Amino acid sequence: MSREWGVKPFVSRAFGLLAVVGLVSGVWACSGAAQTTSSTARAELVDVFNAARIARAEGRYRDAIPVLRDLVRRLPDDVGVREELGYALLLDKQYAAAQFHFQILAERSTNPRSRQLYDAVLRRIVSERPAGLRLIFALVPSSNVNGGSDSASFNSTGGVVTIDDESRAKEGWRWSLGVAGYFRHALSERDVVRLDWSALETASDLSEIEPTRELSAQITWQRSFARASAYVTLGASEQRARSEIRSRTNYGFGSTHRVGKRGQIGWTYSYSDTDFDTRIAMGDFRSNPRRSGPLRVGRLRYTWLLPSTQSVWLGVQFEDSDPGATSQRYDGRILQMGGVKRFRSGLSIDGVMSFGARDFTGDFGLQNFARRDDFTELSLSAQHSKVNWKGFSPRVTCIARMNRSNIGLFDATTHECGFRLTRGF
Repeated sequence: MSREWGVKPFVSRAFGLLAVVGLVSGVWACSGAAQTTSSTARAELVDVFNAARIARAEGRYRDAIPVLRDLVRRLPDDVGVREELGYALLLDKQYAAAQFHFQILAERSTNPRSRQLYDAVLRRIVSERPAGLRLIFALVPSSNVNGGSDSASFNSTGGVVTIDDESRAKEGWRWSLGVAGYFRHALSERDVVRLDWSALETASDLSEIEPTRELSAQITWQRSFARASAYVTLGASEQRARSEIRSRTNYGFGSTHRVGKRGQIGWTYSYSDTDFDTRIAMGDFRSNPRRSGPLRVGRLRYTWLLPSTQSVWLGVQFEDSDPGATSQRYDGRILQMGGVKRFRSGLSIDGVMSFGARDFTGDFGLQNFARRDDFTELSLSAQHSKVNWKGFSPRVTCIARMNRSNIGLFDATTHECGFRLTRGF
């Protein structure tokens, strides 16, 4: 790139050449597909692009970036335009935004040399911005904020059991306030190590739900290959409430591989060990081995990379929970599908649909048979690139969740739709 950013000048020339060629070919391809873009319109787009490139070359990044962003929305598959926007964002020191675009380029490029160039830029961003900080605020109204039961009673071996009011589903809201950050460092041309940490406090308007404070940290090593990437992660967290402390350690590893021009296949394995400590009458905490124990999760996912930087994916997840109490041990199987849709206006929507079952191994305490749950969950999130408030970017998430069990105590339905504000520094 240019001396202004401190990267070799040939990269800048390469970006410039690829951008011009990419724009012309991208506009022409869109025209041929739709048969609606006239030669005059194509010429106007090229003129707009060249004017933005001149503004960037003259250091007028705030003039060039809005124009390039508009071109990216109009031509989301044009590599040259996205490269030029990423380059302008870098020079304007908007590293997080630049990283977003170069990650898309690296993910979708089918040219090995281009991927090497994008990976080099991403490593440079790591060195230019080795640390980051985010403030977080979330507010979520929920139809079942306490995760309670839909049922008023259920049958047991001793007769009908009435579910107490505190265990019934209650409407309410919860809020979270916290801070999160990261440190990262490029170890080599292929290796990056990253430390993520967060401190979060969560409370509710229901008096029976205790406020919690959670601290977490996780370190991840990632290596990039020509058509794949792999990672290993280690982490720990502690969630503290008045009556309980939950401590967790975890590790995981996985990889993602390119399949053809439009496919990716990825797999992950994670292991977490949770220790529950319960407050006793004297005010001290004592370990609760019945609830404590490991959880093993394996995932396999195939992703189709679609035009306009959209994607859909299909995956399976397997769970093995092994706490001390046999009645709480289970094996889980989940089928998931999801996708991301981006619009020219700047709106981005992503969703996940899950169907699963959990088979518990030990008999439930009030029954002479084991518990079995079947559940369905739909999650939709939306974010707009142009919407922000004093630097805070909102993200709206809505979730519909239904759990049906052979033991009525665990029948539960939840509908919630809230927002999360984040501001990076």
